[in-house]
Amino acid sequence: MKHTPGPWFYISGAVYQRPADADDPTRTAIAMRCSQKSKNLAECFDPCEKDANMKLIAAAPSLLEALETLTVIVGLTAIKYETQKEVLQEAYNIAIAAIKTAKGAK
Repeated sequence: MKHTPGPWFYISGAVYQRPADADDPTRTAIAMRCSQKSKNLAECFDPCEKDANMKLIAAAPSLLEALETLTVIVGLTAIKYETQKEVLQEAYNIAIAAIKTAKGAK
């Protein structure tokens, strides 16, 4: 599974690959707020929450890239104290699990 390459941009209730896509009727949004006629679960959220969700979705490629970079850096970092090692290992494990989820790995 491969996602649409980032960065993504949130514009007027939708997420696009490029800002110019919002003005191009031939381009499809990566994600968008549901219309009032939709029978989608997204109707359960108020407009402010929908906008916040869309902004989070738009940030996903950058967040994934940052997390992957951090896991490489952490993997190369020498840890001096055992207590720091435990905390860092836990954060590292959470990051690796999130990366696997984002990439569709089990």
